[in-house]
Amino acid sequence: VKEGTELGLQAKKFMDAGDLVPDDVIIGLVTERLGQPDTANGFILDGFPRTTAQAVALDAELGKLERPLDAALLIDVEPEVIVGRLCSRRMCRECGYIGSVADAVCPVCGGEMYQRDDDNEATVRNRLDVYEKSTSPLIDYYRGCDLLVTIDGDRDPEVVYADVKEALKAQPRSSNRKGGRPWATPFFRHLDRRPKANPRRHLDRRPKAGVERSSQLERSLDYALRAPLEMTRR
Repeated sequence: VKEGTELGLQAKKFMDAGDLVPDDVIIGLVTERLGQPDTANGFILDGFPRTTAQAVALDAELGKLERPLDAALLIDVEPEVIVGRLCSRRMCRECGYIGSVADAVCPVCGGEMYQRDDDNEATVRNRLDVYEKSTSPLIDYYRGCDLLVTIDGDRDPEVVYADVKEALKAQPRSSNRKGGRPWATPFFRHLDRRPKANPRRHLDRRPKAGVERSSQLERSLDYALRAPLEMTRR
């Protein structure tokens, strides 16, 4: 989207309206991105897939690449908390830093902070309605695949961040192909209104993998998790 490609501009039109991006557009974007060299050591899919059809298509594409997923991460947050977080979110035009309305300028580079077109209450609530209809079935899909890891997101950001990293490091990786396969997980910052019998059940019963993560992948995890969660401090 940022690069202004044809597929990216198509996706932005739907994102600005708070609607889901059509499967053919998003699958094309993801497949194209995963073909780039910097994904060789692993990747995090932030907020994708968002429908069961996308999940099936993703599994098919990753199967061709021999890069199946390691885990599907669900951050469990109440709807009103999500509305508050997203409506107060601000981003830096220069470096992409994610902050809040309290940031007059970017604390990293001093750049201009702005509000995304889709970070308004009406659009956020519409996105939550769309989520309930189209995305929540993925919870059962990945639970059935024995990949779902659920983390309570209504806590201190550092606690959530630490639990997420611990959960992902606990996921075993397959070594069915030469050199093993990269660390790969879709990442959801959405709500789960289902009963929380034991949100860390997968974490508790899986053995520690003890796999070294690349510094690039650790930075990706930092960006995907720490920056959005820091908004709750402000």
